[in-house]
Amino acid sequence: MKILVSLQLCLLFSLLFVVTINAQDEANYMSQLLKALTPTPSVKLWPSSSLSGTLPNLTYIDLHNNSLTGSLPSMFALFSLETIYLGHNNFTSIPGHCFQLLLGMQTLNLSNNLNLKPWLFPEAEDLGYSELMHTLDLEATNILGPLPSDVFDWFPRLHTVSLSHNNIRGTLPLSLGKSVVRFLSQAWLNNNAFTGTIPNMSNSTHLFDLQLHSNGLIGLVPSSLFSLPSLTNISLDNNNLEGPIPMFHKRVKATWESNNFCRSNVGPCDPQVMVMLEIFAALGHPEFSRIKGNDVCTDGVFLRCRRGKIVSVDFRGQYLNGAISPAFSNLTSLVNLTLTNNNFTGSIPKSLTTLPQLQLLDVSRNNLSGQIPKFSSKVKLITRGNAFLGLNVSRQGEGEKAAASRNGGPSKTKVLIPLWIVEITNTDHQAILNFDFLL
Repeated sequence: MKILVSLQLCLLFSLLFVVTINAQDEANYMSQLLKALTPTPSVKLWPSSSLSGTLPNLTYIDLHNNSLTGSLPSMFALFSLETIYLGHNNFTSIPGHCFQLLLGMQTLNLSNNLNLKPWLFPEAEDLGYSELMHTLDLEATNILGPLPSDVFDWFPRLHTVSLSHNNIRGTLPLSLGKSVVRFLSQAWLNNNAFTGTIPNMSNSTHLFDLQLHSNGLIGLVPSSLFSLPSLTNISLDNNNLEGPIPMFHKRVKATWESNNFCRSNVGPCDPQVMVMLEIFAALGHPEFSRIKGNDVCTDGVFLRCRRGKIVSVDFRGQYLNGAISPAFSNLTSLVNLTLTNNNFTGSIPKSLTTLPQLQLLDVSRNNLSGQIPKFSSKVKLITRGNAFLGLNVSRQGEGEKAAASRNGGPSKTKVLIPLWIVEITNTDHQAILNFDFLL
């Protein structure tokens, strides 16, 4: 029976593409077609009785809450189509370019088609033409991620979006919080596989309902959410969010259970916890960055403490990317900082020279560049294996060209010799081939 219904539905749309008849004949024809469908769907295809009957004038399709099966009918280039309700059916697939050139589309609802074959969210060349879209409901339609990064830029009039109960991966698009979608009032993105941080939402001044629960979000809850003037409902449960428990306005119904907040009650985190969270954020929140509770000294693997203060940070060989965070300089009891054998880029922060207890800084075997700050003579500075570190030259004194030395102090060598040295070492049973400049 489902096969029959699917074939009949496809026939219905196929005939609508090729047949041009007057309004009365069209009504009689549709009546006969609907009688043949079992179960009979609810269909409202005309905005008024004066429609000429040609398909380019089609503005409204409502076939929701039936048992329709098979492939979704293609909507390609239905320029006047404004509303599609095809939710709560049993469609099994979506044809390519199904939603392309829907220039008048305002509402698209395919929700709860649980039998759809997994599909990717449409690209800009397909759904991106629907700039008038204000309601997009694709809940429980087997979408795989990630979302295009600029997806919310496509719909400047969007006020309601539901993409919940899918398998969307990747980060929440930064475009979600941009001023382009300033009219967004309701966003359901829960029950997916989103990772990364929550973007800045300060421009979403009309947002009253934000559902982000049951994902893999990390990092701090952004302060931009606390000041949204229209927000009344937000769910953050079942993520990996960190830092202090968020404090929303009393009018906001907020839930945040099952996260990784530093405390079980409202209040600030230990300052060292906040420093380490800032450092981990600069590194893109690596897997080992989870801090349990309000005491960083319970880590015991990458951090060493003395009397409750961090004295050693050892991130060697953790495949870390990004810049060395200046936030390390806030760990005022730090004695040893080991960052060797990673992929750090940029320069060594000058603020590290202010650490009063620092004795060892090992940044060897990275991709650092720029000049080396001048550290105290008590600091053992290891920088080998950074081919572009210290190559900048500057004048010091009477016309002298100076290059930074490998121990952080001023070099007496006036000429940099581009001679390659091959160094073979063995760390943790892994052979490392290292090329370096001879200074």
